[in-house]
Amino acid sequence: MSQNYRKVITDGLARLVGKESRTNRPQFCISKASSQPELHLPITQEIGNLRSTEGCPEWNNLIENATVVQQGRNQKLVCRLYRNRFVHEVLGNLSLERKSPANPPKTLVEFSSPNIAKPFHAGHLRSTIIGNFLANLYDHLGHDVVRLNYLGDWGTQFGYLKLGVDLKGLSREDIRRNPIESLYEAYVYAYGKAEDSPELQDRARQIFSELENGTFSELDTWKMEERW
Repeated sequence: MSQNYRKVITDGLARLVGKESRTNRPQFCISKASSQPELHLPITQEIGNLRSTEGCPEWNNLIENATVVQQGRNQKLVCRLYRNRFVHEVLGNLSLERKSPANPPKTLVEFSSPNIAKPFHAGHLRSTIIGNFLANLYDHLGHDVVRLNYLGDWGTQFGYLKLGVDLKGLSREDIRRNPIESLYEAYVYAYGKAEDSPELQDRARQIFSELENGTFSELDTWKMEERW
């Protein structure tokens, strides 16, 4: 679909400025102010004198109006499209068959990437749903999709978590009764105490280093807390 719009626009530009115009990949946008579909097309300096779209009949059924927008040294042509025709074009180009391009582009889709030292919330679910939708869409278009949901804040936070358990004197039974809340409170408590204490900051880093290296003296206890 974008190729059709691009051809119509580039042919029209050539007619308006009297010479062939070079354009890049178009970008479709939806104006927040008017909910009107727009096509943004980077253009070369040579058509900067465009002020009117009169004399370009091939645009009549697709483009409501077009303006040149200056962005620093670059320019782009902003075409406001007729909404109903645009929707018709989108629906008319739908296909249930997965595309198989010869050289599929690689696309990375990142999901919620939560901070695992803190509780999950609705935002993590929202971004995961959006990420999965986009991944499926790009996969249908033939992209080589890489789905990524890395664990955020994997580091000294776990040292603070264990430090907080020690500082608050939490027992296994205390944690077992309400694991998420008690461990989160332990993390926040230790982080607050360590803000003005370089010694506690060093201790948190040391605990995490020992956990990573498998030399932490209470590793078995930590593994139990991790399962909770």
